[in-house]
Formats: sequence, structure tokens, C-alpha cells
Amino acid sequence: MAVHSSSERWIQTVQSDERSPWSIAQRLAAPPWNVGKLVGGRSRPADVFAFLTSRTSTQLALAPPSVTGPLSTRIYDHASRPLRNPTISMTPRFLMLLCALLIAAVGDLAYAALRDPAAIQVQTLTNSLLKSMQAGRAESMAERYRSLEPVIEQVFALPLVTRLAVGPDWANFSPEQQKAVIAAFTRFTIANYAYNFRDFDGEKFEVDDNVQTRGTDKIVRTRVIPAHDTPVSLLYRMHEVNGTWKIVDVYSNGISELTLRRSDFAAALATGGAPVLIAHLNQSSDRLMK
Repeated sequence: MAVHSSSERWIQTVQSDERSPWSIAQRLAAPPWNVGKLVGGRSRPADVFAFLTSRTSTQLALAPPSVTGPLSTRIYDHASRPLRNPTISMTPRFLMLLCALLIAAVGDLAYAALRDPAAIQVQTLTNSLLKSMQAGRAESMAERYRSLEPVIEQVFALPLVTRLAVGPDWANFSPEQQKAVIAAFTRFTIANYAYNFRDFDGEKFEVDDNVQTRGTDKIVRTRVIPAHDTPVSLLYRMHEVNGTWKIVDVYSNGISELTLRRSDFAAALATGGAPVLIAHLNQSSDRLMK
């Protein structure tokens, strides 16, 4: 796959970071960040999804717009007091409509708050996951897959992530093998999300618009807030691809999803190269899609 020299240097930097004893997550969380506070304890999950399963049953949702008590009370109190100007009259129905419009406007601001394009990409993902979860198990895996497919391909840099996960062996693949690995990993990624985000129990997903820049990348911080458990922090590493910010890694509990995938890929590649890796990914997808 032909890439610009700047992209080559970025890939080499990522691969070098992964081999460093100081993990990528620690580098990204360097002062003024505190990785301990952001991503929790030291336990190492086998997978980001496994970690979320243990904490939240892999159920994430975007918090719907809401109006808290104090603001609602202020609007109601203002509407219920008699107007000082006796020449103007408003019917109770009109006042109720006015209150509804004000509350709706506040709700819209919750969605309009995000301004950074990298954060908006992450919110696009959570919006789609919410729809998938609310549909529940009444929606088939095939339907959920079709719904999530265009969004995941939009927000993830899957060809780049595939190359990073394969590592140096990528250069030994033929162009046909590279395309086949990208297709298999893309299918696996979509199937993984479709399988893990199929239930909803009142969780909320907060996306922080205070996006941090680290070199040529951006870091978007999010929090998963379960209805009956402690919040979980996730970091999304974003890289600009053809003018669009896309996800290249997800950090949970200080663990890089990309690093875990690379370890998984290495075992398959050591067994039989690209053909074994492609078969491994397709078999994993088939199990998830059942």
C-alpha cells in the first residue's frame, strides 16, 4: 500500500512506542494528565471489550438531553408568577409551550456542545451504538451489523489500524493479501461492536470536548457511566487521514486495544502468515455473527 513519507514516519513512531517500556498510554497521559485517574487501576484485561463487559455488561449509551431540577424550577416559577405589565396577557397553554421550547433548546445545546472534529467523530460512534443497544436483541445480528458498518468505517481508520496491528510483516504481504487482511479485520471489528453493544440498561456516555493534542494525533476522553456501577474512562487516539480525524486506538484501564490486537495477530502470523491470519479473523467474525 503506497503511503506518503510522513505517514511512514508516523507508523514507525507508533511501532517504536509500542516496544517502549513506557507504554503509549503513559506517554499520552504525561503531565498534565494522570493516567491513574483517567483510566483506573492496574488490572490488565484480556481485551477492551472484556473490560467493559466486567464493568458495564458492554452496554454504552449517549446520555439523552435532559434538564435538571433547578433550571426546570426557574422556568416554572417564572411562568407561574403574574406578569408585571398588565397590558400583556398570556394563556396558560402558551406559557406551557414557551417552557417546552426553552427546555428543548437547552437539550439541543447538549448535542451542539462538541466543536472539535475529533470529538464529533467519537460522538458519531456513540450515537450509533446507542441506537443498536436500544433496538435490543429483537434486532438480528445481521441487521445490527448493517446499521453499524457505515459508521464504523467512517470513524475508524481501519486500513491503517490493520497495518499497524500486523506490524513489520505487512511489507511481506502481496497487495492481494493486504486487501484481504483489511477486509477480514474490518468485518471482525464491525461484528465485535455489533455483538457487544446489543443491550441497554440506562448507561450514559460522556464525550469530553477538551481534546488534547499529542504530536500529530489527538486524544478524546470519554466516560461510560453505568446506571449501577462506577464510571469507566476510555481514551480514543485519533489520527488525521485524508483530512478526516479517525480512531486508531482505544485505551481502557491503561491498556491499548491496538497493542492487544498486534499480539493476537503475531500468534497467527507466526503459525502461517497472512492466510492463517485471514482465516483466524474470519472464523472469529463467524462466531460473533451466530
